[in-house]
Amino acid sequence: MMKELDLLKKDWKKDTNSFEQVSESAIYEMIHKHSSSLVKWILIISILEFIILNGISLFINDENVDSFLILHPYLNVINYLNYIVVIGFIIVFYKKYRAISVLDSSKTLIEQIINTRKVVNYYIIWNVLIGEMSLVGPRPERKFYIDQIVKIHPEYNFISKVKPGITSWGMVNY
Repeated sequence: MMKELDLLKKDWKKDTNSFEQVSESAIYEMIHKHSSSLVKWILIISILEFIILNGISLFINDENVDSFLILHPYLNVINYLNYIVVIGFIIVFYKKYRAISVLDSSKTLIEQIINTRKVVNYYIIWNVLIGEMSLVGPRPERKFYIDQIVKIHPEYNFISKVKPGITSWGMVNY
């Protein structure tokens, strides 16, 4: 065992220059670039969500839905209001993304990221208010685990009828 450790120490001492040396300013720039890319992905996902989900609804035409909307015209108003609010969120995400710069100080960068997270939280609250999400609901789970749970508790299949929530029932109870 000691021989192996001595060999490892010798090998380690030999390769002292094998790691790439990075300057402090390069590390600083990498951290800032990664942080701004997180906000960029929030922006991209929100745009894709809006385009794809609304694009799908354009191709689905159901007579029952049309007759229901004729009986309840206020739902169209709520739907258009939702479009306006979601587009507003996308604009705010874009402004937050443009405000983040690689040259900002760490304090400014963290403040910008925290402000972006606040906007994400407002978007989640908006989805709860319009009924797209619930406060307490199922969390996304992989099919493999769902199948195992259903074997023990068959009633678990009913959980798919509930809208996803900000938190799960387990987190509230325990």
